[in-house]
Amino acid sequence: GENTKVAIRNIRKEANEDIKKLQKDGLPEDMAKDGEDRVQKLTDKFIAEVDKHLAVKEQEIMTV
Repeated sequence: GENTKVAIRNIRKEANEDIKKLQKDGLPEDMAKDGEDRVQKLTDKFIAEVDKHLAVKEQEIMTV
């Protein structure tokens, strides 16, 4: 649950740090921004999946 979300956010942070390093090495700003946007969309998607699975598990526990 929460640990998975923290892991996902850590991956986002590392990806964004990698993008910043690439930018220092000459990656154009618009490409860096596009990369950060993609990373954020993936982060949101995976966190939503975690929330969905947690909700299903909570329902299963409540109905037992």
